[in-house]
Formats: sequence, structure tokens, C-alpha cells
Amino acid sequence: MLKSLFSTLTKPQHLVKLPALINAAGRNLDTDLSAMELGGLITAMGLTELETERLPARPFSRNGISYLETEWPGERPRGSDATESSSWRYRFLF
Repeated sequence: MLKSLFSTLTKPQHLVKLPALINAAGRNLDTDLSAMELGGLITAMGLTELETERLPARPFSRNGISYLETEWPGERPRGSDATESSSWRYRFLF
């Protein structure tokens, strides 16, 4: 679903509607980002190839708070790109 939404929002015919979407989202979004920063974030999303992966998870509750325990994938196998840091999963592209 997220991949489909991302794909739809980055189509040229929808990009012209982004200011109105940002304005509408702003009424229902609590953030410290300015409209310009949100616009920059959305623009960066348009230039980013979204990769998704489903992770096994188990919901549980502790002291009245709900949590989701997730099994994260293991370390990426070292190979031809062994010079990369071990934090490859956590880098930001913008």
C-alpha cells in the first residue's frame, strides 16, 4: 500500500497538486517542519527509489502500552561492497 501511494504521489499529474495536499495534511499533521521543509522532503521522496520489506513481528502489551516486537534482518553479507559501513540500513538519502 505504501509503495502504491508513493508511486501515485510522484506522478507528474499529481505533483502539481502537492501544495494543496501539503496544506490539507498540515491541518491534520503536528510537526515542527515548515511548509518549505515538507515540500523539500516530498521532493526528495520523488527522487528516491522506495524499497519495502515485510518484517516478522509480534504485538505485545506491557504496563498498559502496546508494542510491536520486530525481527530485524541480520547483517548484510560482505562481498564486493565490503568497504561499506555496517550501518547501510540506516543511511538517509536526502
